[in-house]
Amino acid sequence: MMRKITILIVFLFLGLVTKAQEHFYYYKGEKIPLTLNKERVNFRASSDFDRTELERNNLKINYLSEDDAAYFGEVEIGTKDYQQSIDNIRNIKGVLNVFPHFAKTETNSIGTSDIFYIKLKNIKDLSLLERDAEVLGCKIVNAIPNMPLWIIVKLDDNAKMTSVEAANKLFEKGVYAEMDPAFMFDFKPNCTNDSDFSSLWGLKNNTYPGMDINVCPAWNITTGAGIKIAILDQGIDTNHLDLSGNIHSVSYDAKSGTSPSVFGNEEHGTHVAGIAGAIKDNNLQVTGVAPSAKLIPVSHSMYISTTISAELADGIAWAWQNGADVINNSWGDQGIYYNKLYSPALENAIEDAMALGRNGKGTVVVFASGNNAPPMEYPGNFHDDILTVGAMQKDGKWRTSSSFGDKLDVVAPGENILSTIPYNEIDSLSGTSMAAPHVSGIAALVLSVNPDLTGKEVRDIIESTAKKVRTDEYTYTVKPTRPNGTWYERMGYGLVDAYAAVQKAQETLKQDLYIRISPFDGGYEPRTYVSYTWLWDSPDIWNRRFNDNGTTHQNVEYLGPPHNYINIRITNRGKVPSTVQDSVRLHWAKAGTTQDWDMYWNGNLKYNNIPLGGVVATKAIPVLQPGQSTVVKIPWSNVPNPISYGQIFENSQSFSLLARIISEDDPMTFPEGFNLMTNVKNNNNIGWKNVTVLFARLYHLVPIGDVIIVRNPVDRIKLYDIGFKIDAEDVGKPVFQEAEVALTLDPVLYEAWERGGKQSYNVREGKQTNEVIVTGDNAKLKNVTFLPEEMGVLSLSFNFLTQEITPKESHLYHIYQEDVEESEVIGGTSFLIEKTERELFNANAGNDIAVNKNEVITLSADDIGETAVYNWYDEDRNLLHEGKNYQIALDSNKKLTLEVIASVDGYKDYDEVSVTLKPNMLKAIAPNPASSSITVSYVVNNADSAYISVVPVYGGVPGNETNYVLNIDEQQMQIDLLGYANGVYKVILYCNGNLVSSENLIINH
Repeated sequence: MMRKITILIVFLFLGLVTKAQEHFYYYKGEKIPLTLNKERVNFRASSDFDRTELERNNLKINYLSEDDAAYFGEVEIGTKDYQQSIDNIRNIKGVLNVFPHFAKTETNSIGTSDIFYIKLKNIKDLSLLERDAEVLGCKIVNAIPNMPLWIIVKLDDNAKMTSVEAANKLFEKGVYAEMDPAFMFDFKPNCTNDSDFSSLWGLKNNTYPGMDINVCPAWNITTGAGIKIAILDQGIDTNHLDLSGNIHSVSYDAKSGTSPSVFGNEEHGTHVAGIAGAIKDNNLQVTGVAPSAKLIPVSHSMYISTTISAELADGIAWAWQNGADVINNSWGDQGIYYNKLYSPALENAIEDAMALGRNGKGTVVVFASGNNAPPMEYPGNFHDDILTVGAMQKDGKWRTSSSFGDKLDVVAPGENILSTIPYNEIDSLSGTSMAAPHVSGIAALVLSVNPDLTGKEVRDIIESTAKKVRTDEYTYTVKPTRPNGTWYERMGYGLVDAYAAVQKAQETLKQDLYIRISPFDGGYEPRTYVSYTWLWDSPDIWNRRFNDNGTTHQNVEYLGPPHNYINIRITNRGKVPSTVQDSVRLHWAKAGTTQDWDMYWNGNLKYNNIPLGGVVATKAIPVLQPGQSTVVKIPWSNVPNPISYGQIFENSQSFSLLARIISEDDPMTFPEGFNLMTNVKNNNNIGWKNVTVLFARLYHLVPIGDVIIVRNPVDRIKLYDIGFKIDAEDVGKPVFQEAEVALTLDPVLYEAWERGGKQSYNVREGKQTNEVIVTGDNAKLKNVTFLPEEMGVLSLSFNFLTQEITPKESHLYHIYQEDVEESEVIGGTSFLIEKTERELFNANAGNDIAVNKNEVITLSADDIGETAVYNWYDEDRNLLHEGKNYQIALDSNKKLTLEVIASVDGYKDYDEVSVTLKPNMLKAIAPNPASSSITVSYVVNNADSAYISVVPVYGGVPGNETNYVLNIDEQQMQIDLLGYANGVYKVILYCNGNLVSSENLIINH
């Protein structure tokens, strides 16, 4: 009996597991299986929902809409634990319910909500449905308009079952006609009525969604009207019904040097023309990328002749001189056969087109890269300003014959491309010849949106908006010579994206103020194309210790006003002037490896009860014309005293700066969230500087360094790696070989590292308490396990070694914090270490001085023998004077500090000088002996009151002394002696009632 019970329990358990994993719905009475998509979910939330709570849980919001004072959105879970993520979402304040997604394809899913539909068999069953729905935790909304039997039902907030499950339960009762889970279909209309559009995978790829040029949404904005594309090729069948309406009235034959163009029955030129600009929505065959652009035929047989380079040069020159905005060139010299053979005449024609075309704005010149991989064909590879295009297969992979190399810019569809061929036919051809006109068409779309763009700006837009396809196969990386994003030699910047490019072109029609985050940043948003890991080193933000015109960054220092001037360079990359209403707001923060928005920057986050950040100031931006830049300078005087954070911060100079452009006409493109790295990547209105400058004096090698904060910004236990990496462009001997790089962890940070098992990479234990030494690049303290919102301190020092040091002038060293779960860098800071072989100088303020009260003296600093700034401070570090010589009159004892800063490199030294008041004294009596009067000379420097007492010693009346009150601000007093008898007297000085000094006086009338 026991055995039977055990088996029954096991089977019951297995049945529950099976049921929990089974997903389905009923369609026309048939049970249709569903596959749960565990990478994303939908949710509904009330008006008090805070989206930053999702970001704190590292959950990405794909979209968020607002209706009826509530929110509905989609959240990307990715590879995180599905059930745990759902629980986390449900626990966020304001979240009312979470709804599943189900798989459509391997990569796509379809969402559900709290809505579903039930069809009644009879309208009289409505009351029955109301009762059944209430039992399941649902309520009736209303009927679908004009369909009274179809009832809309809504789950109650915090319902325990999904809309699909509730709809199934009701249908399974057998009393209702049909159910509908209300899947959230993404219905899109076909974007053209051309009969063979479904075969144009390059324009819309239904087999591999996303592996196309994304032109349909671009056509909702523009189809290229007003733009002219010259097709320099083997001639076009201008009578083709899908082309003829778009053929321009002028044409040219480069072979003969005459007009019109010549069509010699070759299909290549007609095929290329159809890809670029075949007519759209004529219920005929195909459509081109820019179906409203005009096509200018420039023909040439492409057969070798003694003057072929001159003929092609003539064709290009004629095209731009006759109004071509874009010139498509699906030809080349078959580079596999020729090497290092060039035509200056042909090159000159291309250069002239790119420089002089379009009334000086520059014609966009597009070339195919070639079909003889790897070498690229000439002349498409001779100039960086040519837009050179490679070919991509239908699955998004590089086409194996597509030529590639350093000059490849982008790829476009180039395999089995259906297009027009002569005599009203269509056919499929392959190669980079087919890829190039896709890009020429996009260039036409971009120019039609904004004809004022230069050729270079068009190229930048197309390159910077290209999609990084097949990252499972290819690694796109940053290259210094490739400023428009990550790049891969076989794919260039990636697959061109017509819609993204047109959107970027639209953005240029307004003002667009931006702050660069790297030298390669062109300001396009989102700035994921920069792929610059160290987002906290903006070249457009720098501090100067003095109000000078320097452009190198200096540390923010606590020295009293007015000793820090933050410079922020702002550029208008738009096409209209900015307004007087625009401003830039500067925030500060104590340097750290994670600085979330906006708690870290608004003063709410504290260490030792001292704010770790705040607002420095908001300052107006002057009106900027298109393309104009300005530098806004913001003085910062009330820098926090580092020692107030604790003794460990006593000499810390590490402060972080965040500049944010505030503009109604140019707001943040993407809402700012908790993750500052994401905010900076997404919005060109934000710039970030978190770099500390250290100086290594080679004639005086002592450890240099600073301290930074390392913390867990979320309210749950979290694992991080703390990494230490040399800059990619830091060549030569690395800093960890020239110097001993020591990391000292405070007790909180060390315990967090211990909590994670003290795992590491390229570090070893040091000799000091809680110290580790870096031994290689990309060193890491791994699995640092922080408690919720825990905060620690890391001290970093560089001790340069005499035997290892090289003539290398500087090192750039990055410290970053990486979320282990997400494999994502969430923040960091950098150290720029400047080395010098200069001789040290010493500041010398002179010897200590004793002076009289209000006596004017001049303090003189020794000249250090080079251009320098000399500053004098009081004991509270307030700046008193700038200059080598300081004239001063004191009314009390003072200790002054001299600061000397070398202008050439910022090195500095200090000296102190004490200026004290001389003691109170009776200086002289004259004349002595005296008959009628005397002048008493005295000094009273340190007293509130003083008087002179004349006391008889011999002669006169004993005890009959006379007192005279002194003016302590003067130094002499006249005393009339006519009333005194002859004799010897004592003249005594009293200060604050105390005897100070005395002199004998002889009176002889």
